[in-house]
Amino acid sequence: MIRNVFWILAVCLCVLHQIFQHGLGNRWWLADAYLDAFLSMPIVLGLMLQERQMMINLFVDEGIGKHYRFSGLQTIITGILLAIVFEEFLPRCFEGYTRDYWDYGAYALGIIAFHFLINKTKDTKLPTIRKH
Repeated sequence: MIRNVFWILAVCLCVLHQIFQHGLGNRWWLADAYLDAFLSMPIVLGLMLQERQMMINLFVDEGIGKHYRFSGLQTIITGILLAIVFEEFLPRCFEGYTRDYWDYGAYALGIIAFHFLINKTKDTKLPTIRKH
């Protein structure tokens, strides 16, 4: 289970934005245009990191996976590939998706946020929610 405070905050902010935008019809152009792109990287990369940690714990050695982190190169390449899928593939294949080259900037900021706030090195104390 992902217990990183910044990942949980990204998910909650994304859900709240969707509720306000689509459920309540409240529009704020800056958030509507770029917030989802920004938040998608910490959320998706965080899920991918969690999956990798679980697989390492399951198939390699239990307990080691929690220390696994993506390298900077892995983070950048994966983020770029996801951005290309979101901005190039989805708009061509599905109605309702639009290509916006400014989103690449939001994705880049999201990749940076993931790398420094969620994908911290094992030597850095990770912010977590404590179990009671």
